[in-house]
Amino acid sequence: MLELDALSVRLGDFKLHDLHLKVERGEYFVLLGPTGSGKTILLEIIAGLLRPEAGTVKWRGHDLRPLPPEARPVAAVFQDPGLFPHLSVAGNIGYGPRITGVPKAECDARVRRLANLVEIGPLLQRSVDGLSGGEKQRVALARALAVKPEVLLLDEPLSALDPSIRDRLREVLRRIHGETGTTVIHVTHDREVALSLADRVAVLLNRRLHPPSEPARLFLQPSRREVAEFLGLRNIFDVESTGDGGFRLCGHEVHLEGSQSGSPTVWIRPEEIQIDARSPGEPDLPSIDAEVVSVTLLGSQAELRCAAGELELTVLVKPGDVDALGIQPGRRLNLSIPVDAVYEFPEN
Repeated sequence: MLELDALSVRLGDFKLHDLHLKVERGEYFVLLGPTGSGKTILLEIIAGLLRPEAGTVKWRGHDLRPLPPEARPVAAVFQDPGLFPHLSVAGNIGYGPRITGVPKAECDARVRRLANLVEIGPLLQRSVDGLSGGEKQRVALARALAVKPEVLLLDEPLSALDPSIRDRLREVLRRIHGETGTTVIHVTHDREVALSLADRVAVLLNRRLHPPSEPARLFLQPSRREVAEFLGLRNIFDVESTGDGGFRLCGHEVHLEGSQSGSPTVWIRPEEIQIDARSPGEPDLPSIDAEVVSVTLLGSQAELRCAAGELELTVLVKPGDVDALGIQPGRRLNLSIPVDAVYEFPEN
């Protein structure tokens, strides 16, 4: 287990204070946050490139702080792969094992195995100068893995890549983790990366590290409003409780079972808002007469922005429903909000 305990660091006006984090051995852990939130700083502390003002960094119970970077069981891959331009692909991958005295035959075998793992086997004799961005990141990944780290640190390794290359490299990362069992700490601002790769995700936002959770839980039950807004969730409102299992939202009544707050903040899941529909046996729900402001296709979903007076709601539907219901800007719809569509944020 990797443990950050009561960690504090200051760089100029930027400060992180009293952070606590535990990453299980063998876990693919994603640290999600906006640019400038301090994600890279935490990786540099773990790698030994930056010394914290206070707190401890432990791996399997041993304090890493006295150890220089080269003595830590850690390897890192950054957004800029930082390859050695005078070495071939094979030379870059084998650099770490070679300088630590690994026999040549074993080093060569390790280079071939890792090159095949990251799908660059045919490129071993190539110069790194002529490689694409995705190929350079694969070389950097193989070079980091060649020293057999117990912890692999990834700092936005996919962010500068084209979408198709980024998707393929995500598959490579998933396979690397599955085959090596290496503990991975991956920092990113990309929500898709968190959803597709992480065993658990923690959000670093406004200099606060929010508790880790499984990706699905993070997106279905975010811990705070600010986390939900960072995740891009729509339909977040401060509302007035009616005290009878409901609340008022810009003058509209909506049901909410088990509310514990006198004035809750809620998120209405856009994919669960109903359009002129009732499930069999479902009691009538208060409906909202709204006008469609815009329709945006998002691949497998269509996003409707609807307005009812001061209330603006985002509704997600299947693209086929747009044609079937004749939905277009200016069309009026009756929207119903089931109880299951409403999530109340915990009191902080």
